[in-house]
Amino acid sequence: MQAELARIHRATTKTIVFVTHDIEEALRLATQIAILHEGQIAQFGPPLEILEHPASDFVSDFVSRQGLGLKLLSVRRIGDHVRAGETAEGEPLSVDTSLRDALSVMITRRAERLPVCDVEGHNLGVIALADLVR
Repeated sequence: MQAELARIHRATTKTIVFVTHDIEEALRLATQIAILHEGQIAQFGPPLEILEHPASDFVSDFVSRQGLGLKLLSVRRIGDHVRAGETAEGEPLSVDTSLRDALSVMITRRAERLPVCDVEGHNLGVIALADLVR
């Protein structure tokens, strides 16, 4: 359902209001998140901003109860970490792939470097395991 909702959003570019108590789901689907506390907006902004700069202790606790590092990897994209001009073997990942998905592929392929391509399939460079922790 989440993949289909994301596909519909990309295809239509319409605003979708989606209510959930699952922060993982919100981080996966949202371009903007509103976190409510006692009927008031505690913080509103893009997922990465909320994870990196929580506006209050409540927001910090809500978004980072477990696995903050993996949550950050899920909202960051490999396009921001490409080592341009470098090469690696294997099927390339799209520049808009999350760092979390890149980590998963690295583990599956037992690879420390993966090739990265743009949305048209042109090689851009690589993403390295070390880049995931910077």
